[in-house]
Amino acid sequence: MITLLAAVLLGTVDFQPCEVDEQKAECGQVSVLENRAHQRGRKIDLHVALLRHQAGRRSDDAIFILGGGPGQGSTALLGFAAERFKGSGRDLVFVDVRGTGQSNPLNCDFGGSDADPQGYLNDFLPLDRVRACREALSQRADLTQYTTRTVVDDLQEVREKLGYRTINLYGSSWGTRVSQEFMRHYPKSVRMAILDGVVAPSMTTPATFARDGQISLEGVFALCAADAGCRAAYPALLEDYQAMMQRIANGIEVSVTDPKTKKEVRLQVNRGLLGETFRNFLYSPEVYVRVPYIIHRVARGQFEEYGLTALNYGRGIRTLSFGMFLSVSCTDDISRLDFPTAKQASEGTLLGNYRVEQQVAACRLWPLATPDPSRVSPLRSFIPTLLISGEFDPVTPPKYAAEVAQTLSNAVHAIVPKGSHVNITEGCLERITIDAVKSGAVRNLDLTCLRNLPSPKFVVSGGE
Repeated sequence: MITLLAAVLLGTVDFQPCEVDEQKAECGQVSVLENRAHQRGRKIDLHVALLRHQAGRRSDDAIFILGGGPGQGSTALLGFAAERFKGSGRDLVFVDVRGTGQSNPLNCDFGGSDADPQGYLNDFLPLDRVRACREALSQRADLTQYTTRTVVDDLQEVREKLGYRTINLYGSSWGTRVSQEFMRHYPKSVRMAILDGVVAPSMTTPATFARDGQISLEGVFALCAADAGCRAAYPALLEDYQAMMQRIANGIEVSVTDPKTKKEVRLQVNRGLLGETFRNFLYSPEVYVRVPYIIHRVARGQFEEYGLTALNYGRGIRTLSFGMFLSVSCTDDISRLDFPTAKQASEGTLLGNYRVEQQVAACRLWPLATPDPSRVSPLRSFIPTLLISGEFDPVTPPKYAAEVAQTLSNAVHAIVPKGSHVNITEGCLERITIDAVKSGAVRNLDLTCLRNLPSPKFVVSGGE
């Protein structure tokens, strides 16, 4: 583990000992203008955490870790990244980008607490709370200044103040969009990039979610059918799915024991959120191995397993800074979304048009920035780039990384078999990414370990 022995000035930033994600680190602040066009006015203190490769010394270049969402503070990835890049010989830099973490977070109260577990399963974007959040946040932030482009400019300023001549980028999910835009606008500042769960410039989220989620679900069904144990436990999985769809048509009510409070709670879940939660169950093999079991149970009116998994999802999603989510997504995506086409693409899917309707309605209430016209153009770059995709990813499947790779002249695309949006690969991806960072090249990476990964083990019920 990378540890800290003493705080040292890095560039012009004074770092002090701190603890992040239960690990010792160094923390500092970089102050930036909220609106650079004005050259004066309100400033944002960006929270930066640092793990040095060697105590008291700075590496020649660093790895900047960029989280997803949008709305996730990058410091939330500190524990993960410390393991992923252990032995890379580089400092790890975590910037809570503006509007997230401890950098003037644009948090919204959309409901949910130990006393109000039902609130975790409100609509994805409850409009009354969206309106209240906008009014509250507008008192202390210009919501049009929290965009992908302003984040990119912030990161360049952080790089300069920390004194790194070049950096390596690791972006996850929305962090891959930030990384691509940084590569577009500041190419000389980038040594190499790793894009994990790639958001292509052509994507207009969430218009792609319903169809891509359905393809992922069907992939899990096929994987179950090819697995002897799963096939034996759920020999009529497609029929179970159809029965589930009929049973949840008007929403459900479920009684569960809250694993956190140990209290019995009754939860109402509407049809739209049912689709959204199920889609999120596909984000990781650790969870999608439970999907056939959950479907089998729901088809028979047994909702407990679904309810527990959905409650866990609800708690997790509330950690996002939803004001930042809206400022970014309304400007980058909803402003150019083709609603009729998105609605048509969602027909016959588990998710349906729910997420599109939710975000379109919320964005009617949210201040819009002027979209960056260059963002939708393919990125053309010579920067060494490793793209990583999971085979069954419901949100950024491999086709989007393949699309991005077409205009990158020095790129390699690694696909995790049976993987998803979040993957645990028993050290395989760790070795690949460390080799890429150490060499600063991607052409000769050894990807053979991906072919030898064990298949996920499905949860089986033994039948009813």
